[in-house]
Amino acid sequence: MGAISRRTWLKTASALATMAASQEARANDRVVMGIMAIKDRGWDLALEFGMRDDVEIRYLADPDSRLFDERAQKLEQTKGKRPQCVQDFRRMLDGKEVDAIAIATPDHWHARMVIDAVDAGKDVYIEKPMSHTIPDGFAMVKAVRNTKRIVHVGTQRRS
Repeated sequence: MGAISRRTWLKTASALATMAASQEARANDRVVMGIMAIKDRGWDLALEFGMRDDVEIRYLADPDSRLFDERAQKLEQTKGKRPQCVQDFRRMLDGKEVDAIAIATPDHWHARMVIDAVDAGKDVYIEKPMSHTIPDGFAMVKAVRNTKRIVHVGTQRRS
């Protein structure tokens, strides 16, 4: 058997990953999510995830509670269900029904939030960069390995 090219390997790996993800989604019907930071990029994520039939946005979290009414109302119109709004990110982690958290906070909050989320049994989608410092990055990797949760770092449509 001859060696395969890098391009062929990547295409095959991508196809397999896509198939596995779609089978997982079918098995679970839907993913219940919380979105942390809903002003700019976090709001874009909430709208993108909110358009999916297999996603329910259960929580919106942000320190600025003035955003809650408008954002929750928009998602209620889109999905028919109003998400719960909280200022403290940790309240989302208390929800046993929450499967995953999307984080779009300033960089220096990423490590603490990812570690707290995986410790609470949640999978995480986090905007780039993964961490603010190298030690933060190592702490996050350690927490993910210990909990066996899934963490994906978004890199502006190149994920």
